[in-house]
Amino acid sequence: MCFCALHGYRSGTITRPTYEEAPRTMRLWLKQRTRWLKGWMQTFLVHMRHPVRLWRSIGSRRMLGFLLTGFGTIVAAAIHPVYIASAVALAIDPTVIWRAGSPLAAAVIFLNVFNFVAGYVVFALLSRATLRLRRKKRQPGVLPFLPGYWLLLSLACYRAFFQLLVAPHRWEKTQHHGQEPRRRSVDSGEARGRRSLPMQPNPAP
Repeated sequence: MCFCALHGYRSGTITRPTYEEAPRTMRLWLKQRTRWLKGWMQTFLVHMRHPVRLWRSIGSRRMLGFLLTGFGTIVAAAIHPVYIASAVALAIDPTVIWRAGSPLAAAVIFLNVFNFVAGYVVFALLSRATLRLRRKKRQPGVLPFLPGYWLLLSLACYRAFFQLLVAPHRWEKTQHHGQEPRRRSVDSGEARGRRSLPMQPNPAP
């Protein structure tokens, strides 16, 4: 997105759904999200090597969008355990917000809980709307598992940061199983074709 803006291009979002194969196991999912977040981190660091030059090149509005999208995605995944811990602590002892050491601490606790609740409400509404558009009625039962999903996303963020430090050029590719049956059928068809070919005699020297 930032690269496009630097060279005078514009990017947008298509309105039609994309049919991509989701990872089949949590291990594959974790590797995929680690790769994605690591890409976000590298992209953000590369473009922010000269922040003033970037701001002058793309303007204030695009700069703000880049910070909210690029840096915000990473921060949201990294600090989500803090949101959950604040919400759990407040649910166990609601008076903790009044017993905070300072008004600033109380405001931070309240802001964490507000972001936690508002984020999950918005995400749940968007998920239900998407499932309804795809005519899937039973799937909304998985929405209560969103906290676990976001905690796994935080784990992927920490893995991405660690890989960025020790193995910046390592990318955990996602194995796509949906292409295996087609590949096997193509391979078997080629093998049958080879077996059906008659043996040609070698030409005389």
